[in-house]
Amino acid sequence: MTWRRAARRTIQDIITDCRAKEFTPLQIKKAIDKGYPFGRRQDYPYTVWLEERKIALYQLGLLKPISLDGNKKKSKPVPPGQQELFSES
Repeated sequence: MTWRRAARRTIQDIITDCRAKEFTPLQIKKAIDKGYPFGRRQDYPYTVWLEERKIALYQLGLLKPISLDGNKKKSKPVPPGQQELFSES
């Protein structure tokens, strides 16, 4: 079994168990954080765990999506007349 598959399965098991106990999303997050199964929190297994954790937290509504380019700033409005510079007339 791969690290990713093991991490995903562990997280899903934790979520299923927590939902059966009617945990809130924040309680589920704490349970996921406690449920890390790979020993020391370092190296590749931990990186995979964090990626799978991020996916799960997003699905639970605890994380907001970010832009793909990593830029969290909103784009500035285009100054008037700039869009017409290269348009065909």
